[in-house]
Amino acid sequence: MTTPGGKVSTVFLHNNAYGSREEALLEWDQLKSDLRPLTFWNIWKIRAVGAAIENGTRILLVGSWPGKGGMERRILWDVRAWDVAKWDVADWESATRRLGRWTGDGVREIQRNPYTLKKRSLEGPLFVMAWRPEPVSWIDLPLPDGFHVSQNGWAALDEEVVRSWGMGVDDPGQGDSPKAPRKGGQGRRLDVAARDAVEDRAMDLAREWCEDQKWTDIKNTSLKEPWDFEATDALSNRRFIEVKGTTSFGSAFEVTANEVKAAREHGAWHLLVSVCNIRLEYQADGSVRGVDGEFFVFDPWKPNAGELKETRYTWRPAVRRGFR
Repeated sequence: MTTPGGKVSTVFLHNNAYGSREEALLEWDQLKSDLRPLTFWNIWKIRAVGAAIENGTRILLVGSWPGKGGMERRILWDVRAWDVAKWDVADWESATRRLGRWTGDGVREIQRNPYTLKKRSLEGPLFVMAWRPEPVSWIDLPLPDGFHVSQNGWAALDEEVVRSWGMGVDDPGQGDSPKAPRKGGQGRRLDVAARDAVEDRAMDLAREWCEDQKWTDIKNTSLKEPWDFEATDALSNRRFIEVKGTTSFGSAFEVTANEVKAAREHGAWHLLVSVCNIRLEYQADGSVRGVDGEFFVFDPWKPNAGELKETRYTWRPAVRRGFR
């Protein structure tokens, strides 16, 4: 939500429930330096107030836990939302497929998430929202008494209310991530439409390459497996193809733990196709498509520890819970 001048006028609160204060602070303290490995998502039958967030929206991350006098709530982080994605889907299965592709973790990992499992009984159509936090500042202040956060964990308030709490507004700019893309990376800051266009271009070229090799029974597995294609090669071997696309020179690619695990398990039958320097063409109707691109094949793809750098983490709490 913005004013005509482009300033963010509404601040959102997103509450996360914990079993204890120690559990909450342990998680957030470990992520003080960089929240970007985290991903948040919601699956709703009816859109909640949080559905209004956009890239650049200011969000206060709140932690709550049972205390001696009732629930304690503290504002832990001040963040900006980026890489916001929203989908209207037919059912829970469709929601998990979208999230599996968006996170890069695959549909099975998403479906095992405790929060996602709780939503399995919802009848469609459903609304899905996902986003990543870009840290602005660590807060760790109590949420003022009397402020209501809805059962779904979201609330909205005016910036002036936040100012009255003694918290200013550090505006790094709306619409884009506050920090510039890391050089040599995979273009993680592209908006959702542009990222989909890059992925589609890379997938199209990868399929064409498989066809040129006379491979058969080519199947797109990107919505249910950590790899993108399966195909049978000219020697009747079943091959597993990981596809990466980028608008950059492709000196580095983001890969998930599941993708690396699959490559190691498949050994010589797993390969990676990369398409670099994909160019984006914006159409008159506002849509975007990927064109051109330089094509490289790593066959087999056997990532070793020296080639991998940790940029994302999965944290599994001892107490089963999910984001509301």
